[in-house]
Amino acid sequence: MITFRSRLVLAGVGMVAFAAGLMFVTWLSIAPTEERTRMYATLPDPREMAGKQRIFVSGHSLTSRTMLNDLQEIAAASGLATSWEGQLADGSSIRDRSLGQDPSRRWSGFEHGQRADGSPADVQAILKSAVENGDRFEALLITEQHRVLDSLVWQGTKQYLRAYRDAFTTLNPQADVLFFTPWIDLSDKDDPTEWIAYERAAWPVWKCIVADVNQGIEVGGNRAIRMIPASLALAELVEHLKDNPDQPGFEGRRGSDLTDTLFSDRVHLTPLGSRFVAAVTAAVLYGGLPSEQPPDNVPADQARTVQKFAANFVDEIRRKEPTFGAECGRTVGWAFASHYTGYIEKTYNRSEMGFVRAKLRRMIDFLRFAQAS
Repeated sequence: MITFRSRLVLAGVGMVAFAAGLMFVTWLSIAPTEERTRMYATLPDPREMAGKQRIFVSGHSLTSRTMLNDLQEIAAASGLATSWEGQLADGSSIRDRSLGQDPSRRWSGFEHGQRADGSPADVQAILKSAVENGDRFEALLITEQHRVLDSLVWQGTKQYLRAYRDAFTTLNPQADVLFFTPWIDLSDKDDPTEWIAYERAAWPVWKCIVADVNQGIEVGGNRAIRMIPASLALAELVEHLKDNPDQPGFEGRRGSDLTDTLFSDRVHLTPLGSRFVAAVTAAVLYGGLPSEQPPDNVPADQARTVQKFAANFVDEIRRKEPTFGAECGRTVGWAFASHYTGYIEKTYNRSEMGFVRAKLRRMIDFLRFAQAS
């Protein structure tokens, strides 16, 4: 006798098979991707950035005050008087922080979020005041919601990244714009292998989104947006510590005992994790910086280990990936769409909507995301 549970399982298996068939058909139907010829510098030139120490940040909880204050401290150890102001709104997209969510008040999103001191943000007023006081911002650090394809399709990442960049550079024409890549939730803190693989796969997608925006920007002879590969850096650090358990401060740590040193939950960072991302950001902006005394709430041996890794990681990106854009196709493509929807299903949707509905959602999203451009 076939029970209700068995029927659900059979239905799920059937949908998986159906989805696999649709995935293959979709793959066949996607035209060969046309590679780009235009390339952009992946990271900014530290020699140009040395004099650019007034940073405006548009972000959320992954660009936390803790991380940004750490960035300021790390730069100060090298004699750089870096300061930051910004617009922080937990869980927000770039669209939320620009266009806004009120259809009757277009661009009210620039009034969404909080400043560095926790007071309400009014981005345009902040930027105008800085110009009037002769203290323009010299760089914009901006990030997006961390589900890359959902953000691309539903939050209009390309459109609103361009809009935010244009609004900022209108008042700060010599400023550099830097896209900070956000990381997604770990699916399993005991075994981060799938998360590492996902972030490695997502890094080229983030680059191609920014490359698309850059194509329109450089037509006017303006500076292209550069990258801060925070998500990839975190993934590579976790892989390094997992594979080398003898690193100072991390001896013998495995599974969640290791990931708990960097993550306070499945996505947000501990003080050590924030210090690492700040070190990566500082190295991207200003090049190699001398080691500074870590704060009291971060173990000194762990801080030295992650800061050394941050410096080496950024050096590797400069050497191995000096440019980006030429490798990008016209669509996201079936391979990453499958990887992405599978990770989302396992990490979020199964617990939120059950096995069968999660499979159906994955199938629908796959067909939509594979042809996103």
